[in-house]
Amino acid sequence: MSLAKSVKKPRKSTIDKRIEIYDAAMALIVEHGFDNVTINDICDAAGITVGSFYHHFVSKDEILIVCLEAEDKEVLKEVQDMDKKGTKLSYCDRIIQLLVNRTYLGTSAKSLDFSINFGISVLKRIDASSNSPTRELYKAALNYLKLGRKAGEFKSDIDLEFTLNTLFYYTSGLIRAWQLSGGKIDAVGEAHKALRILLDAIAVAKQIPWD
Repeated sequence: MSLAKSVKKPRKSTIDKRIEIYDAAMALIVEHGFDNVTINDICDAAGITVGSFYHHFVSKDEILIVCLEAEDKEVLKEVQDMDKKGTKLSYCDRIIQLLVNRTYLGTSAKSLDFSINFGISVLKRIDASSNSPTRELYKAALNYLKLGRKAGEFKSDIDLEFTLNTLFYYTSGLIRAWQLSGGKIDAVGEAHKALRILLDAIAVAKQIPWD
């Protein structure tokens, strides 16, 4: 046997295959709605067996969790890119940017059906593990609060974790309110105004300007 014939063609990596399945699933979910797409549909679209699907994903819900984690990284990267470009954002503005964008991606960036199923999947994940999909955003926002306090932008005696939890609770509640209203609430606009008010309460000498 010649060397050329004995060399096997390289297989796609597990990560590449997972991405292919994810992309096929997301295309179906966006077009037809989460509830209308089955695992068999995803397998047909990706050209894989059901067994292969479960080798890469625990459930259909995990597809949404992966999407949410990707979105959170996108939100964080956008703010970090602004920092790299030298855009002069206050720490307040950075926190608002993170949470307003998170609110947008949780509401009007999706169909109502998609957004609701995202919420359900996130709740399932939080019940099963302390590693919330939004953990990276939480850590980034907490760091901005710490840096803002150190820079004198925020009061020195604020309870950082209590403050941040309040901000996250509000935006999460706003996403749920948007879902319950059938998408009629201007969640992004409400988030922007409320976050300004909440952060203004911990600002030193009301230094945070309104738009």
